[in-house]
Amino acid sequence: MISLLNPKTIVFFGALFPLFVKGEEYFALQAAVLTLELIIITLSIHLLLSLATEKVAGFLKRHIMIINRLTGILFIALGASGLLL
Repeated sequence: MISLLNPKTIVFFGALFPLFVKGEEYFALQAAVLTLELIIITLSIHLLLSLATEKVAGFLKRHIMIINRLTGILFIALGASGLLL
């Protein structure tokens, strides 16, 4: 619903639809096909992103101790460099 009310979305579709919609054919059918294609592409991208996020989360959970130690070393180094300035 938020995307439907977004002015950028309206401008995007206003610029995109005339490129792919032919005047001599049924507009409603063409608009429905384009909308369905957009929905399928968007769902595919979101599915791939969620799968990738799941893999990254698993990696981070397995290596949390190393990440914590590296972050601690970074904070200590930043603190030491602040003292030296």
